[in-house]
Amino acid sequence: MVKSPQQTLDVPSNSGGYVVREVIRFAFFVHSPHRLIADSVNQVVASLLDKFPPPAISTFAANSGDWITYGTKELKRQTFKRLIGRDSPINASLSLAGEQANIADASIEYKGLAVDLPMYSHACCALWFQLAGSLAPAGLDETLAWLLPIAEQLDCTSAYAEIALEGHQPRMQAAAKRYIADDISDVSCVARDLDLKAPGVYWINYFGPELVSRMKGADCAYRIVSAGVSDATTNGGGRVISFGPVPELGDVAKPDEMKQRKLFAKKLHAARLLHVPVKVTYFEPEEDLDDVRAQGRWHLRLATD
Repeated sequence: MVKSPQQTLDVPSNSGGYVVREVIRFAFFVHSPHRLIADSVNQVVASLLDKFPPPAISTFAANSGDWITYGTKELKRQTFKRLIGRDSPINASLSLAGEQANIADASIEYKGLAVDLPMYSHACCALWFQLAGSLAPAGLDETLAWLLPIAEQLDCTSAYAEIALEGHQPRMQAAAKRYIADDISDVSCVARDLDLKAPGVYWINYFGPELVSRMKGADCAYRIVSAGVSDATTNGGGRVISFGPVPELGDVAKPDEMKQRKLFAKKLHAARLLHVPVKVTYFEPEEDLDDVRAQGRWHLRLATD
């Protein structure tokens, strides 16, 4: 995994798996009903299955909760049935992964909702995949080459790429107090009330045309001009901001490391465009805060520091 030369945050378990594992996360949010994007999501997942054939991705989560091992062709068939099928479901979920450990080298998740219904009107459909070890991209250019085509194919409201932690929630929360750049969010929970807001400020950020339009007239519409930061408009009218050639951990002992990210997060928060999930609580209580407040503090960590 390419990043600044800092220690890994992997915590191996005695059983040969992981208590906490570091991954690169790609997350995509779409404020459109599942039925309207199901074909595009199916195409994206099929291309990822081609990119990461068994053993990288080799298991499918059945409705029973069992993980079943398949080859790529059958994984594609099962994905099609789950996302589209003969009944064309209004909501859909999908989970695929490798078999290497309890936190696999590669995984793909999707949560699709009927966001045209009042009960889901503030939600987004979410697709995300995670890669560890040698499967992770080699740097900024390769990461962008994976992120942007998917973001534009799905007509995303927002998307991002960042170092993330997976595993034991309290251990992740403890690590995130020192390394504030690491993503410890639950993507599906964030998507439940994301609406037309930014999910955070990450290493690489994509904002779709609709969100870019909401930024106009606000302080966060300014272009970031700083060494190592790229802030550009896509051909489709989206905006892509990357903070540095490799992802940083955001060590609080190095306060200048996250300066530009913090400034942009503050602008988004002031414009009420920085999302803090309230519909679902997925954090654990901490010594000084209950679970709801601990979760809110983490989501606002860059904007309120």
